[in-house]
Amino acid sequence: MNLRYKVAIAASALLAAGGLAPVAAARAEQVPSDLYVNGGDCFQVGDGTVAHPFCGIQEAADVAIPGQTVHIESGFEYGSVVISRSGSAGDPINFAATDPRSDLAILSRLTFAGVHDVRFSGFNVEYAFGDGIDVNGSSEISVDTSTTDHVGTSTAVGAGIHVDGSSSNVSITRTQVVSSTGPGLRVDAGAAQVAAASDWLRVNAGGDVVANGASGLALTGNTFYTTPCATSVSLTGGTSATVENNAAKATAAALSTCSAPPLVSVSSDSAGSVTADYNAWSVPAPRFDYAWGGTDYTTGAQLAAAVPGQAAHDLDVPPADITMTPAEGSPLIDSGNSDAPGATSTDYYGNPPADDPQVPNTGAGTGIMDRGAVEREDTLSLEPVYSPATASGPAPLTFSVTPKVGDSWGDALTTTVDFGDGGGPQAVTGGQISHVYTTPGTYRLVTTTADVNGYAAKTYQGVKVATPSAPAITLSATSLTSVGATTMVAPDLAAFSVASGANAWELASAELYPGDGTKTQAAFNTETDWTYSHPGTYNAKIVTTDVLGRTSTASTTITVGDEFWAKTPMRVYDSRSTGLDSVPAHGTVRLSLKQLTDDASGADAAGLSVTVTDTKASGFLTVFPDGTSRPTGSTLNYTRGQTVANGLLAAAGKDGVIDFYNGSGGPIDLLVDTYGFEAGLVPGAGGGIGPTYSPVGPVRVLDTRDGTGAPKSLVRGGGSVVLTVGGNNGVPSNATAVVLNVAITDTKAAGHLTAYGDGVANPGTSNSNWVAGQTVSNLVVVPVTDGKVVLSNASSGSADFVADLVGYYHVYGTAAVIVPTQPTRLLDTRYGTGTAGHIAKLGAHQSLTLHLAGANGVPVTGAVAAELNLTVTDGTQPGFITAYPGGTSLPNASSLNFATGQTVANAAVTSIGSDGSIVLYNGSGAPVDLIVDMNGFYAASS
Repeated sequence: MNLRYKVAIAASALLAAGGLAPVAAARAEQVPSDLYVNGGDCFQVGDGTVAHPFCGIQEAADVAIPGQTVHIESGFEYGSVVISRSGSAGDPINFAATDPRSDLAILSRLTFAGVHDVRFSGFNVEYAFGDGIDVNGSSEISVDTSTTDHVGTSTAVGAGIHVDGSSSNVSITRTQVVSSTGPGLRVDAGAAQVAAASDWLRVNAGGDVVANGASGLALTGNTFYTTPCATSVSLTGGTSATVENNAAKATAAALSTCSAPPLVSVSSDSAGSVTADYNAWSVPAPRFDYAWGGTDYTTGAQLAAAVPGQAAHDLDVPPADITMTPAEGSPLIDSGNSDAPGATSTDYYGNPPADDPQVPNTGAGTGIMDRGAVEREDTLSLEPVYSPATASGPAPLTFSVTPKVGDSWGDALTTTVDFGDGGGPQAVTGGQISHVYTTPGTYRLVTTTADVNGYAAKTYQGVKVATPSAPAITLSATSLTSVGATTMVAPDLAAFSVASGANAWELASAELYPGDGTKTQAAFNTETDWTYSHPGTYNAKIVTTDVLGRTSTASTTITVGDEFWAKTPMRVYDSRSTGLDSVPAHGTVRLSLKQLTDDASGADAAGLSVTVTDTKASGFLTVFPDGTSRPTGSTLNYTRGQTVANGLLAAAGKDGVIDFYNGSGGPIDLLVDTYGFEAGLVPGAGGGIGPTYSPVGPVRVLDTRDGTGAPKSLVRGGGSVVLTVGGNNGVPSNATAVVLNVAITDTKAAGHLTAYGDGVANPGTSNSNWVAGQTVSNLVVVPVTDGKVVLSNASSGSADFVADLVGYYHVYGTAAVIVPTQPTRLLDTRYGTGTAGHIAKLGAHQSLTLHLAGANGVPVTGAVAAELNLTVTDGTQPGFITAYPGGTSLPNASSLNFATGQTVANAAVTSIGSDGSIVLYNGSGAPVDLIVDMNGFYAASS
């Protein structure tokens, strides 16, 4: 996990800017480590360190101790926070958001509950009801550079900031208060030494400040925007206060719903302990400046004349003069009292008081403090010219800065440049400064121009010093993806990553060529996902361009595939419904993938069990994608009068249609059952990510002849075997489907096999067909219910069942995906195909090895199983074929069973050995010809 960390503003600077004494710099004890909170990159079990930050502010508040600063990443919502732990004198607990103005950390309520010595800065409290910030029974509390903002439409709203009567020494500085109903600041009876300075209050109703019975209240240097019916400042109940350096503007509007209120109201029991001076008011008639001790005064001058010592330096100004930043020439400039109680050393934006040479100094103290929350500063211009203009080049790089500076006041300016490589700010003399970067890296150059008041303008420039040659890169790819905390394989999706080691910072852009004829922009700090239209193995390439325009190239190979969704078998086509012999000799039935998969959206292929019956001549059936050349291989073979079934994963043509070709001289009937579908990223279920395949064995899991997996007993006609597969032989208990090769032997009457999940109704489909005395086998994919499958004997006579497990499917897995290939003949002993031209039958009890990896579209590494169709012919004795992974011993399993002289085909999903091969064993007492066709392979995740 990549953690984002920004250095927080120093707590001492914030406190000094807020008019409070900074924390003592020198202490005998060791300062505890700071805490960190990050609402984006965090740990649910974080310890509050930089590497493992807390996710929420409350977690830090519950453990913070005196002297700690809690650094909080801005730009995230953190919920309500209750502060219940105190700092100590000289060692407050500081909560500081990383960006106190442009990207505030958001809270829904902030409560100081009986604490002392706590500082909070850089937050936006968005409250819907009640108070935004509550200070309850607390002292030595500071809220700085923050915002309280009433959101929503609730009328049950208190104050933006509420200080209760048991609190004291509370400072609210450089903070914005926005409220639509309740007052901006409410101070209760008993509260002492509360200061609101350099704040901006915008309240629609309820007033900006309401204090009743408070002592030592200081309202200094604030800007108030007041609605027509609201009193901006209301002081009652014997409140003692100073009201100085404030600027307020009352909205001019019709007063049809209220009486004209004063801007400032001081009750009779408070008038003797309140001082007002150096304020600037803009009040449209019929409203007036003061209601003082029961008497109304239209202007400050009237109050000054009537009550000595009050409002002597107040100004009544036009509305245009009351703005957040005074316009040049405004009477608010340099006319405030810098010695007013609670006056801050910097204004709302953090700028110092400035002496405007174009305005006479008429204020008290230094005489240069403005009225309101914001100081008028010099208009500084700073436009550096850089050489080289691209601010980049190979090391060593000589870099020059020519500052172009100006100001509206004609002050003497000081300009410095910090080149960002540890040398600190350097004064610019002679109009230009140069520096040599010797070490490759990225640097943040800061040019600063400051006037005599300390007000400064800054510009920032990134400088990239590159290595002598373009950085070497690597491209990696994975088929794994993460959804929440779960890692899985998404079908046909690859995630690409480009790396350049320590020189990654040099890379400016990257283009990814996934290998499918397209290209896209690639990211550097995260994976770039790409979804392919079709499964396959792709050669991907990345081309990067560095900061100097130099390119680098890297490549990799990735195999992506589809995933298989097993379902309860369902008959989707039966030609007998249109009459016997409905598929003519050499005729073709065309069925849509939509029909075969029951309208499964996004399906690329269908898992089918196909059966031919009512055969009038010997022949074969070939299933292949419509619109392609019919392959030479066959899906199943039959003789006249025979009923034969086989399973396969059938791919559709570009038109979404699959062809079923009758390769005989006589008509047949065709039955098609579906048991699932292969799909890419948008199937009809599961949200796009389906089961992956894991090969097993093969291993025998059922043999009713000897009691393996079920009682030793023939399966009666109409009976079934419930086979527990989950939790055995490596199959997880929550597997979605298993792949079995099921052989039926010792058959007493004709019948067929139906395989389905336990607990569901028998679907009445067929997986294999037999006549009395025949041994048949077929590959079946069976959905698993509660770890169990059912094998049903749809016959009037009994039979023995034998099943070999070859694999299983697991939803949201990390195993293998399906990669279809063009039907490819790997082996035909009749013609020497796959045997280096050697024409000979596979001998009795002999084995033949086929190397698959690196041939016929199978990747050199990563293929774990092959989707095959095995055909045996020209055998003079009955027997079986066992297909198993190379490099392993012959298992007690069979993949295909045959009788004397029979040509028979059967599907097989065969595990590929670690050496990239499979082995085919002839379990007959006589030689046979063997044909192997491949329709696809299973690729492991990478």
